[in-house]
Amino acid sequence: MKVLFTILLSLFLISCGSIKPKQPVISENKIQYEQQPSSIRVPIEINLKPFLKDAEKQTPKNFADEKQQCEGISFAYQLERNPLEFNGKENQLLLELSGRYAIKINYCPTCTGIFSSKENCIVPRIYASCGVNEPMRRIKVSTATALSVTKDYKIDANTSLKEIVSEDKCEVTFIKYDATEKLVEEMQKALKAVTADIDKKIEQTDLKKEVIKIWKELNNPIIIPSIGFFHLSPTSLAITPPNFSKDKLQITVSINAYPKVSLEDKKASLPPLPELNTATAEKGFQINLVIQGKYKSINTLLAQNLNGKEITLKKEKIILDSVLILGANGNKLSFKVHFSGKRSGVLYFAGTPTFNKEKQIISFPDMDFDIETKNTLLKSATWLFDDLITSKIREFAVYDLSKDLASNKKTIEKELNRELEKGIFLDTKLKTIKIEQIIPLKDELWIISNLEGEMGIKL
Repeated sequence: MKVLFTILLSLFLISCGSIKPKQPVISENKIQYEQQPSSIRVPIEINLKPFLKDAEKQTPKNFADEKQQCEGISFAYQLERNPLEFNGKENQLLLELSGRYAIKINYCPTCTGIFSSKENCIVPRIYASCGVNEPMRRIKVSTATALSVTKDYKIDANTSLKEIVSEDKCEVTFIKYDATEKLVEEMQKALKAVTADIDKKIEQTDLKKEVIKIWKELNNPIIIPSIGFFHLSPTSLAITPPNFSKDKLQITVSINAYPKVSLEDKKASLPPLPELNTATAEKGFQINLVIQGKYKSINTLLAQNLNGKEITLKKEKIILDSVLILGANGNKLSFKVHFSGKRSGVLYFAGTPTFNKEKQIISFPDMDFDIETKNTLLKSATWLFDDLITSKIREFAVYDLSKDLASNKKTIEKELNRELEKGIFLDTKLKTIKIEQIIPLKDELWIISNLEGEMGIKL
């Protein structure tokens, strides 16, 4: 645009005195644009190691139980476990508990209470043991926990006992009794209560509290240097069923949003957390982005680049005091230029921003003087209406956005790779960024863009 303004002023100011045409009236722009929702699928990977370490610390190292009765088999066992082994696969978190056990057994074929109020064995009780005063027997226990998340962000856990395998049998041959089977049977009863307790503890996890933190961050504007404030404006959330891979939990969050970029920080209230839906496991995002720039803010940027610049024209110095966008009438942008020097004045002109999507080039093929400026110039400088001048104006009123988009792509990608909150990292790969449409409104300019890429969150 700098080149455009320079050419325009160079052409306008030759042999002119003070020029002060009437300012155009900016009317309400009736152009309507309905933003399409953006679909953003964010894979989230949660490192379970810290949680599994806590589970290891909180699980007792030793287990013991007994069942004593007068008649029949009585027993007491002790179990010493090894470190817990976790492994995730598909929708289940697998736990393997291995260890060593010892069991003491006593047997009475028949009891009677004839001779006392307390029953007693009528023959000497038979005693046996496994893993006592000898190497303890080996055993393995495995469980599987399946997780799901409800619409109100609560975790449903379902832990089941997969198997108990005793690698060393404990058989008492003289009564033809396999103590291993009895041990397994009793452990199954005990572990049913343990698995229920596991589910209870998992379901006590305040997932909603963590999601609200993320929801809040998603609604906070992100400052992108030299571009503005990025507002995601999410409206819905959905997730895939949890998937486990070794010690990592993976889910994909799907977000529908109406993202915008504005040159001003537009404060907005935090919308309530929406109900959670079920998503598919697709990856990537396609963002229909509206970049909103108030002309006041755009003029501030123009002032930084153009105000105070000097042009030497036939040994005369012309100073650009200000270049302002006044607004839009219909599809056309209206500009106001203040200049000073040996000659001074104000000029107005208008043009329709036309955008070539394939080449990402903006131009003003119908750029011309505003009607009031024409009337003023007709009285003092009719020679300015030469076809060569208008063709030159249109030739220089061309701006290739591809380089800026490439630069902005790097800037946006950099800003979208950061720590959202302590321990929550956003990882973004922006594949393409391109402009689809430019819409001049009465008070602001809208640039409709499309971004495609991949985004992930790691915890």
